[in-house]
Amino acid sequence: MLATPVTLEITKELLARFNAAGISTSWDIEQFDQMQGWLAELKAYTFNRSITIEGPCAFYGGPYAPNAWSAEGGLCSMGAASYSHSPLPEGVSVGRYCSIGKGLRFLDFSHPTGWLSSSVVFFKPVGVNSVSALAHLSDRLIEDKTSGTARKEFDPKLGRDYPQIGHDVWIGENVSLAMGIHVGTGAIIGTGAIVTRDVPPYAVVSGVPALVRRYRFDEDIVRDLLALEWWKYCFADFEGLDVTQPRIFINGMMKKIAERTIQEWQPAVLTLPY
Repeated sequence: MLATPVTLEITKELLARFNAAGISTSWDIEQFDQMQGWLAELKAYTFNRSITIEGPCAFYGGPYAPNAWSAEGGLCSMGAASYSHSPLPEGVSVGRYCSIGKGLRFLDFSHPTGWLSSSVVFFKPVGVNSVSALAHLSDRLIEDKTSGTARKEFDPKLGRDYPQIGHDVWIGENVSLAMGIHVGTGAIIGTGAIVTRDVPPYAVVSGVPALVRRYRFDEDIVRDLLALEWWKYCFADFEGLDVTQPRIFINGMMKKIAERTIQEWQPAVLTLPY
């Protein structure tokens, strides 16, 4: 978190920095070329965190504002060749080559379950952007009673940050992710899943709650893909490699790396708000 939030005016100069890095906030390539998109429609954008974005990538979802109290961002740290159709809070981190569908939600507001009651009239959420009318009415009633009681502070995020998403992750539509979890590289999360715990690399998970249904590849291929760290390289340099056959790809990629005929990707990088 930044010590103090930083608000940047959305200027042509700022939008030009996004374009130069290949970072789109529109689905349409013509709108991208004209520096249009949901970011261009804003007058200003407030950063609560420092984020790093690699291009090319795309934020199609717009500002993250599922409710008044947890609105935060729309941009986040994202790796090259990734995109999201869902609005993302700044606290999320997305690796390279990720695909995120529509309707992604984050379980970012809990109630106290070990207290007498889970009702908001008993707790004062900390770290939120606004509070409800009922919360204010409750405070007024407490003040009128002059009883000396007050709502107790409670962290609705339970001390956890937003999920960290590895590389080459595919998240289907209408998925919910719990706070503090890590989605491993190569994982696939099925439509409608509610994910409450870490997802292992290359696991396919689905259901409520989400469970591991299978792994994408045999154990030896998963091991070799993780060791290879192929996502450190640019897809445009994969000439002659068969991406449809992971074992053949691994062997060919290892040969290229050994012969130094392929170099690690150095994509365009935009660090914000500075």
